[in-house]
Amino acid sequence: LRALSSQLSVALENSRLFSEAEQKTIDIEHKANSLATLQELALTINSSLKLDEILTKTCQTAVEFFHADHSGLVLFDVDFVQGTIEAEYPKLDTRGLKIPLRGIPAEEKLIEIHQPLAIYDFQSEETLGAVRDILSNLNIQSVLIVPVIGKDRLLGSFSLDAIKHQRHFTEEEITLCKTFADQVAVAIENARLFSTLERTSNHLEGLIASSL
Repeated sequence: LRALSSQLSVALENSRLFSEAEQKTIDIEHKANSLATLQELALTINSSLKLDEILTKTCQTAVEFFHADHSGLVLFDVDFVQGTIEAEYPKLDTRGLKIPLRGIPAEEKLIEIHQPLAIYDFQSEETLGAVRDILSNLNIQSVLIVPVIGKDRLLGSFSLDAIKHQRHFTEEEITLCKTFADQVAVAIENARLFSTLERTSNHLEGLIASSL
């Protein structure tokens, strides 16, 4: 009986270890598939050189991939005094709103640490200061604010907004958002560079034409 009991214990332990290994494999495959899908979506965004189109596609992708209710993308000014909501999805008439940065603890932390901020209770979060009041009509309950970091500086941020219900953002979601933000930063900088080159080219063509 003792031998049988020992064999049964070993079999149960092996079964447990197998189940754990199988679950870990499933989790790894899920994460790999999610990352691959997100990278494909990011490549679609990078295929455009029109800044407005890139920003809107970013918000739409964020909403659809992460199952958020709304997303807004804010570009910061060079002195980090304020940002402007340059795009959103779906449309809730927030585009053009000015978001204060200086004197807002949550925004200052984002600028300092360059890491996403997950806020579970948006309505009670005092570190959001005036930002909470500016966006009060959206009925946001939870938010994940993700920094968009370029080669040399912080460009802005995009958000995943949970409206009418609170949401815990998982570590996997936060990690994927950071990867996505890296691709968005590349797309924004490429679009800005293209716009600068286009303006320079048009200026030179104008000078040449006027000299003929």
